[in-house]
Amino acid sequence: MFGSIEIVGVRELDQVGVEVASYNLTNWNVSVVSPLSTNYTVQFGPTVGNSSPSASILVNIRWFDDNANITFAGDVLAMKKSTLKYTIALANYPFANKLHSLQVVMRASINTSDTNACSSEQYGFVDNDRSLYWMRVRVQNYSVYGHFIQKAEVDERVAVISNTLLNDTSFSDSHLTAESMIGINVPYFERNAHLDPDFYLLVDSVDAKSTPNSKCPQSGGRGKLSGLAIAGIVVLCVAIVAGVVVAVAWKRYINLRNKRESKRIEQKLKVMNNN
Repeated sequence: MFGSIEIVGVRELDQVGVEVASYNLTNWNVSVVSPLSTNYTVQFGPTVGNSSPSASILVNIRWFDDNANITFAGDVLAMKKSTLKYTIALANYPFANKLHSLQVVMRASINTSDTNACSSEQYGFVDNDRSLYWMRVRVQNYSVYGHFIQKAEVDERVAVISNTLLNDTSFSDSHLTAESMIGINVPYFERNAHLDPDFYLLVDSVDAKSTPNSKCPQSGGRGKLSGLAIAGIVVLCVAIVAGVVVAVAWKRYINLRNKRESKRIEQKLKVMNNN
């Protein structure tokens, strides 16, 4: 079982949501803050000549090994044990227009090599199904659950944001994989913006095959026995049959022996009566 949560890119969108620019995020610089916290940084944005991009993104990933409370955008957020908290800081992006926005693109996935496994994706929305609030990708009874609050800190002020489900037909239709692409939409900022999604790594009591719209092996594939398992069942059946044959033969032998012993006793009694 393998799961991943990635920040794969940043897109600049115009006021109607049309992409103006797109940046794939690679070559991250990594620094360990503590055993439970790591920083990832990368430069991005438009370049002029040989100059480096002026914008930056810093992602702090913190693992909570116990329940805790944190404060973000004026709210107290409860972090459950086994939460993976992403704190994303964007800075110095040169927007082409003050009406434009940035979209931070994240991908969450989980997959397995078990050919009998089922997978599923589930989503919850707010604002009349316009903004993603939570998502869960699940394989068998393992899942990655993501929670996306509708607030950000933009230029040291609290701002309302939205989250967009970006799944499309390019995604794998395999029952071995469950994945989702999410866009966190950030309004124009002069200096910086801070985002705060969080994820849970869960072992569920419900298998993916029991959830709506699950993807499962083709009919006849699930539960198919390996050659070794079939051989084992054949050996077991032969052993059972052999056991039944032996039991029947033994019972017949016992019955025949009892009949002979009864006749022998009857003959002895006749001899005694004649004397």
